[in-house]
Amino acid sequence: QGQASQVVAPDGRILGEASSWGRIVGAASRADGAGNLRHRSQDTLIHLGSDLLRVSDGGQGSVRLGVMGAFGRSEGKSEGGYSTARSSVQGYSGGVYGTWFGQEDARTGPYVDSWVMFGSYQNRVDGDGLPTEHYRSRELSTSLEGGYAWSFEGTAGARYLVVPQAQVIWSDYRASDHTEQTGTVVREISDRTVTTRVGLRWEQTAATLADGVTPLQPFAELNWWHGPGSHRMVFDGDVVTEALPANRGELRLGARGEVAKDVSVWLTLGAEVGGQDYVRGSAQVGVKTRW
Repeated sequence: QGQASQVVAPDGRILGEASSWGRIVGAASRADGAGNLRHRSQDTLIHLGSDLLRVSDGGQGSVRLGVMGAFGRSEGKSEGGYSTARSSVQGYSGGVYGTWFGQEDARTGPYVDSWVMFGSYQNRVDGDGLPTEHYRSRELSTSLEGGYAWSFEGTAGARYLVVPQAQVIWSDYRASDHTEQTGTVVREISDRTVTTRVGLRWEQTAATLADGVTPLQPFAELNWWHGPGSHRMVFDGDVVTEALPANRGELRLGARGEVAKDVSVWLTLGAEVGGQDYVRGSAQVGVKTRW
């Protein structure tokens, strides 16, 4: 479609574009927490969705409702002191989303976006010198996000998009108590969390080429995340806590553009910092198609 400016949700959906979409994402991240705890992960995501209904809100705006589903896999390695553990998680999720746009041009003006997702996962943990453990988990999560997109004219056909955003995410993660093959009982795996985000996205876009393809365009995001803080689990009578800061600042820089009409690619580099010596770096590459 070659839109000059588009509102991009944090989950990668480009709000206000074609009715059906799909994206494939690969990511690698590194996090260093308090003490000697270090974590590395490699993630893969396949995410599909489609609008089911588009209606007017009775004024200049519109409402869009749709369904989406995803398959994801994550491979991780955690190191703390003299111990190392490897893990993998894979599973499926499905849900619905709804977006309200306050202006006829969905690329600008106010918007409110929400979604609800339910996921089911298979988990594996390999500790040093210990048998492999398997357990299942599930998660119900929902998000409410709002923002306002301002579009400015630039030179040589370029445009600038500035989008202040705010988001609240509620998550209910459930996993039954697990008895390891060694007899150790693991408790308090389940957790309910509320995470908030306040952010600003900036994007520079170039004019669409004659063949309808949008060239590579840079973007930047600045976010402030709050919660959840430290996580804990109980191994028999021993409490293990992962100390994480409740407040984290994030900077993401990247670029995206179309390699063919309706097929786009993007690259993002990000960094999070917080108290308790917390640092997390990430790199993400993805491809997305519209039809």
